[in-house]
Amino acid sequence: MSDAPEFSSQNIPTSKPKRRVARKSAVKKPDNSPEINRAINSIYQDDAGHLPNMKKIDKTQKHPVARFFVSLLILSGLLAAAAWIGFFLLPSDSKFSDTKITLKIDGSETNMLGATSTYTIDYRNDQNLTLKNTSISVRYPSGFEFIDSSAKSTNAGHTEWTLGDIAPYKKNSITITGKMYGKPAEDSSWRVFLNYQPENFKSQMQKTAILNSTMEKSAFVVKITGPDKAAVGSEVQYEFVIENNGEWIPNTMYITPILPTNFHLVSSMPKLEKNKWLINLTPSGTTTPKLSDLKFSLTGSYSDNSTSSSEAMKAALLLPVKSIDQEFTIAENSLPIILTSNITNFTIAINGNLKDFSVQPGDTLNFTLNVKNASEAEMNKGQIKINIDSPSVKKQSILDWKAITDKYDADIVGQQLSDILRRGQMIWNTAKVSDLAKIKAGGEVNIDFSIPIRDAGQINLSDYTESKIVIGAEFDYTDAHGASQAINASPITITINSDLKFENRHTMTTADGKDNYDIKWVITNNFHPLKNIRLSANVYGDATWIQPTAVPAGEVAYDPAEKKITWAVASMPDGVDVLALPFNVILNKKNPTQNMLVGKVHVTADDTVTGQSIDFMGEEIGL
Repeated sequence: MSDAPEFSSQNIPTSKPKRRVARKSAVKKPDNSPEINRAINSIYQDDAGHLPNMKKIDKTQKHPVARFFVSLLILSGLLAAAAWIGFFLLPSDSKFSDTKITLKIDGSETNMLGATSTYTIDYRNDQNLTLKNTSISVRYPSGFEFIDSSAKSTNAGHTEWTLGDIAPYKKNSITITGKMYGKPAEDSSWRVFLNYQPENFKSQMQKTAILNSTMEKSAFVVKITGPDKAAVGSEVQYEFVIENNGEWIPNTMYITPILPTNFHLVSSMPKLEKNKWLINLTPSGTTTPKLSDLKFSLTGSYSDNSTSSSEAMKAALLLPVKSIDQEFTIAENSLPIILTSNITNFTIAINGNLKDFSVQPGDTLNFTLNVKNASEAEMNKGQIKINIDSPSVKKQSILDWKAITDKYDADIVGQQLSDILRRGQMIWNTAKVSDLAKIKAGGEVNIDFSIPIRDAGQINLSDYTESKIVIGAEFDYTDAHGASQAINASPITITINSDLKFENRHTMTTADGKDNYDIKWVITNNFHPLKNIRLSANVYGDATWIQPTAVPAGEVAYDPAEKKITWAVASMPDGVDVLALPFNVILNKKNPTQNMLVGKVHVTADDTVTGQSIDFMGEEIGL
């Protein structure tokens, strides 16, 4: 057996073993070629010919976190810029634009009075976005009367319409029908608002459209006829007529005469109601009143106006529109008047008043009639006539004619003008007043008389529905040429307010050295209902106000700082003729110099019939 080692196929290598070869150093020897040296020297060599020491060059390490944030900032800026460029420059169907919303209103820019007109509001969403929560609101011109609309409005005034959402590229419209009223040549405008919210917005936005319109000239004319010259004090008459040059005419209108301040109205036909004449063209039975057949007139005179020798009688035609609660002036006119002076002055003074004033039942009317000849010639055969028109019930005047005082004993004639108005006419001629036979130049004649007004103790005041006394007077004479002349005095209207009266009742008792005043304020009223009744007075001295335990009407208060009592009553209607307020005031300590406990009572109230205020002072309570 041989000592040689055994071999197997497993130990036999399949390939030759790799030979390990030692690597040489990778560092190359510097290349000292002249070309390279010259290039390096041209780059790094300084002016002195020295080269830098490359071993001393430091390499700065950048912080990785700072480098990350700088990179992120730059990237964000690039993305934002790209987004803005895409929003403004690149086409997009989802970008909102106000210019792609259309809103307009079409209709007549000129309107005929009372004519029916139709206006159309068009709206359109011309973009690929939905407009949400949309609505239309309208501000009508003053004088527009709404009649109907194609879509149902959502409020009582017919000025708002809820539209819901408006889809992309959708349009629609609303038509509104109505009538226009207004003053001729007056400008007005429609204002329409579309409220909406774009689907990619959270706020509400608005679009506006305006349509201007003008009212054409009215077809109605108000004419005034009468003298364009008038003597001061002389009675003149004016007539008012309405003409219509168009086809449309309303059922109801008003004529309002605008009187000069120095014009004194004596009468009107028909009677003015609140300074207006009603024109009612509503059919009655089988007939309809014609506008051309209606005539209105008034009579009066001018008093002297030292500031101007001319005046103007004016009138306006008013059209009420109940549905919108407005009144429009649709026609106006003016008649210039030249005033001339009379050579005779004739005046009426009543209770010292030359103009209108007010009284209460129970008052007495004291008259003075004065004629003065301001010419250089005599006036002959003079006669004075006065008409006193007063409230009446069953032919019984509110004036007590049986109690008249007149030293000249004028002839008196009664005349019933209507169920509620009676005239008493008084006439003085030369047989009554001898001075009227001949009034020399510069001479004058005075006539004085008085008539009381009946009170609640004589008549039932509540039966009288009229509350005014109208007085007019005329002086007739023959001039130096034998011609008859007539001069009217400026008329006076007296308003009879309610007969509100005040009574201050009191009794006094003493206890513990103090005077206790048991006081009662009493007011009575028998003629017209009253409102806003107020009584007030001051308490004087060292006194204590005792609040009443019960107040029969209204409210009572005491101001301790001002020491003032106030009693306020809202109203005193028909059927309530007496109200009383009881209260107490205790005088704690007497002052020898004090002579009054409660001062004069100031009483005020508003007459609901005449519309005037009643204001007077009641008696005080002395010590």
